[in-house]
Parts: sequence; C-alpha cells; structure tokens
Amino acid sequence: MGLYSPGDTVKVSSNGEDFRVRLAQIGTPERNQPHGSQATQALEAMVLMSQVGLTVTDVDRYGRLVATIYIGS
Repeated sequence: MGLYSPGDTVKVSSNGEDFRVRLAQIGTPERNQPHGSQATQALEAMVLMSQVGLTVTDVDRYGRLVATIYIGS
C-alpha cells in the first residue's frame, strides 16, 4: 500500500492492479496546509505495507474509490 497527498488517499494493490482509494468519511489537510504533513505521516504509520480490506461506497469525481479501510484480519 502506498500513500498519496493529501493524507486521506492511499494506493491499494490487488491482483497486480493498483487502485487509488480515498478514506470514506474522513477529510485531512493538504500537505502544504497546517498539520498536513502530520496527517499524512499518521496514515502512513497505520497502513503502509499492511494487508487491508475495503468496503467501497462510492467513486469520487477524480476516479478514486471511496472506501472504509480495515487493517489486519
């Protein structure tokens, strides 16, 4: 799993395909806004290189999946 800016979007790989996933019901500041770097680092600490599950609820105007992300089993 990789991380995009802002800190509410991650890259999820499944079966050799990459998906951009925005966290459902969570908004974070952009990296150049106050606390943006901290938000990105906090999400990265939780999900980077983790196996996750998704419950997709929508696709946003940028083509990202909007989903609840579950970490671990």
